[in-house]
Amino acid sequence: MTDWAPCCTFRAQDNRGDVSLPKQAMVRLLGDPGTAADAYESDNTASEAGVLRAGEPQARTLHVSNDTDWVSFFFGDQTNFYYTLKTEHLTNQLDTVLEIYEQQADGSLTLLWAIDEWDTDQGESWGWWPGSGIYYAKV
Repeated sequence: MTDWAPCCTFRAQDNRGDVSLPKQAMVRLLGDPGTAADAYESDNTASEAGVLRAGEPQARTLHVSNDTDWVSFFFGDQTNFYYTLKTEHLTNQLDTVLEIYEQQADGSLTLLWAIDEWDTDQGESWGWWPGSGIYYAKV
C-alpha cells in the first residue's frame, strides 16, 4: 500500500486579518518497508534543505524510521504578514515534530520554536510575524 496524504498546510495573514488561500504539502504513506526515498532526499540536514516556495506543493515520503525532512524559505520585507506552519497527522501511529530555525548572519541556526503536541492525533502548528531573513523548518 502506498498513498499520498496532506501533511502541512501553509497560509499567510496580513495585518488587516486577510488570510491567503492554503498551500498544501503532501507526504507519502508507506505500507511496505524499503519503499524508495522521495525526490527531495537527501534532505536530512539543514545544509541539504531544499527551498520551499509558496504555491508549489511538495510530495514527500517518510521512508525510513526517524526520517527527517528540512526545507528552507526566505522572507523579504514582508513583516506585515502573519505566517503559520502546520502539520496534520496522517494516522494514529505518526507523531510529527515541527522545529523552526532562523539563520544568523554568521550562517548558524537559532531554534525559534519546537512544537510536539502530546496526542498523536493532533498536528503541530506555529505562527509568527517573521522579520526578513532565511528560515528553516524541520519535520
